[in-house]
Amino acid sequence: MLQQRSESQSNIVNKAENNKNQSSSNSNSNSAQASAISCPSELELRVPCYCEENVWRLAHRRLFGPASVSASTPASTPASIPASMPAITNSVSTDSTDSSGSGSDMSIVITGTDKENEQYYVVFISNDAKCCPMFNQKASRNEDEPCFWDYHVILLHCSSSTSASGSSSSSRSSSSRSSSSTTTTQVLDMDSRLDYPCALDDYLNGTFQYDFMHIDNDHDIDNDNDSSNNSNAAAAAAAAKKYSPMFRVVRAEAYLRHFSSDRMHMFNDGK
Repeated sequence: MLQQRSESQSNIVNKAENNKNQSSSNSNSNSAQASAISCPSELELRVPCYCEENVWRLAHRRLFGPASVSASTPASTPASIPASMPAITNSVSTDSTDSSGSGSDMSIVITGTDKENEQYYVVFISNDAKCCPMFNQKASRNEDEPCFWDYHVILLHCSSSTSASGSSSSSRSSSSRSSSSTTTTQVLDMDSRLDYPCALDDYLNGTFQYDFMHIDNDHDIDNDNDSSNNSNAAAAAAAAKKYSPMFRVVRAEAYLRHFSSDRMHMFNDGK
């Protein structure tokens, strides 16, 4: 009887342990890191109105996924963020404070994380009015009208290539070589109707358009009336300045380490 009870208790413990391991395995496979890598395509990472979380998963996929991971290539090997990040050697002018505005130092150094000749930057887009008109956004019901975001987050992909050219001198039988470096910057915005990825210039021109801010008075304006024309131009300039975008750029590695959000900014007075 005691032996049977002992075996029964042992079976219960084993089942509980198996259930715990299974639960842990499911949790790991459904984590943000694992799902970012295993998702069939980058565009399928998109969850509407969760741009900062989408970019976090996209940045993780790009930085820590297999080299073959691209916009449409599925990946099967999960990866996780290293517990300690190496140091950044290719320095650029970026913000070194956290996204909460607390001013804490986010400067880190990366050496082995970047894939060869590639760097990624997270860009926050907003303005003082917290009303930034952006065209060609999927959230806009009318493709010809802008979507007014309080803020938006995108990912930049910068890749560099170096080409060498040489010339020889027959008199000294010597040669001299020079090299030039070319950097290509693409925007990864899963919420945009523009190309994915999109060349930086094309994205800026297609997203930030201010023709719709043209100000007209309700009554007829005499074209010869300089005062009215100047007033109208000043109003248009003030509107364009108010709604012009501001950009905050941080290294993707820093974003992956420090980003957190409880989305309280979506509530009024905590409700």
